[in-house]
Amino acid sequence: GYCVRSQAVTHCINEFIRDTQSCDHRQ
Repeated sequence: GYCVRSQAVTHCINEFIRDTQSCDHRQ
């Protein structure tokens, strides 16, 4: 349902933020 989808979106956003931070550190 909606709850699981919301958790998945949050997880994706967290992964995206982590990737972005890693990118910034590498640069």
